[in-house]
Amino acid sequence: MASNPRSISVKDLSAHIDSALEHAQRRGPNRPKIKRTKDFLFDYPWIIGFILRDADIAGTDLDELQAIAREVATELQVSFGVKGEAVPSGGGMAEPALLFHGGHITMGYFPTKEFGAAHE
Repeated sequence: MASNPRSISVKDLSAHIDSALEHAQRRGPNRPKIKRTKDFLFDYPWIIGFILRDADIAGTDLDELQAIAREVATELQVSFGVKGEAVPSGGGMAEPALLFHGGHITMGYFPTKEFGAAHE
């Protein structure tokens, strides 16, 4: 666990997410080409992420979307100095998530102790 809390602007976090998403998409030849809008969703305390567009993920199975979410969360946490793979059980690291709600899917992570958000 990090000894000193770190903070990041939404703009910088968004750039980290874009980079991680690009890397995750390159890992599989049949992965969907997700074009994330610049809108970033802070549905705190539930999820921090972005909405997937139907056209981008048509024909993609749930396992593949979960794999992309895990890889994006893992790369995000590594960029902040937390080693190891992001896992669904949490434990102080990024917890990858797909949230099905309101007719859309949000990909991101559940805020945990090290990867939370503060409202100011």
